[in-house]
Amino acid sequence: MGESKVIRFDSATDLQPWPEIPESACVEGKPVQHGHLYFQDDAYGLKIGVWHCTPFTSQEGPHGSTEYCIIMEGSASVIDSKGVEHRAGPGESIFMPKGGVRTWKQTEDCRKFFFIFEDPSGSEADDPASLQPCVFEPCGPGGTMDEEVIEDTSFLESGSPVHHNHTYHADPSGQLTSGVWDTTPMTTKSGPFMRHEMMSILEGTVTIREEGVGDHVFMAGDTFLVLNGAPISWSNEEYVRKYYVIFEPDEAMARVADAAE
Repeated sequence: MGESKVIRFDSATDLQPWPEIPESACVEGKPVQHGHLYFQDDAYGLKIGVWHCTPFTSQEGPHGSTEYCIIMEGSASVIDSKGVEHRAGPGESIFMPKGGVRTWKQTEDCRKFFFIFEDPSGSEADDPASLQPCVFEPCGPGGTMDEEVIEDTSFLESGSPVHHNHTYHADPSGQLTSGVWDTTPMTTKSGPFMRHEMMSILEGTVTIREEGVGDHVFMAGDTFLVLNGAPISWSNEEYVRKYYVIFEPDEAMARVADAAE
């Protein structure tokens, strides 16, 4: 069997001590943090893994990266520039765009899975005021998502499914998107996966069949990462809904090259 490019996240993963958070960065608490990276690519500015930290409240300030996280244990809040507190507990997701002014607040230990994109291209939002943190709603804002039109069905092994999606964030560089998506039953043809994607299953069960490795079965409550180039197919026999973060490496490299010129 070959080396897998499908990574299952485990909240019980052994964590290593991480550098101390400076006292100057906190208004309350003396946080102790531990973590583990499942995947890192400094060229793209990607860090994906597990983090645990003791209680603290950060100073208000712009977030240094674009970050999606799903809380696994404990709880955390992010307070936006208007003073609105967005709280998330186990199974709930927080999104913080790069440059958005926020305060991170924990009143208890917190463990989370995270996807961080530092964006070395230096792209900036047209409207900085739009860079607000949020907690994802599992069926889209107010329980609504838009139906996606599937114009090209050549990727399907099965009949055509029905997809719905709500994009919570598309970063200014055009490299990363995140949101909530669903599908009726479908099976795709096997082929190379053309992006990095972190997925948190909210409802249903999906089988990711990886050539040369085998089947990976994920159900509600599971989070996993499929790496760019993974030779996979997707199959779900029942309705599936998920949170996702998509990063497109080819687009990223083009942006980084432009920034270097």
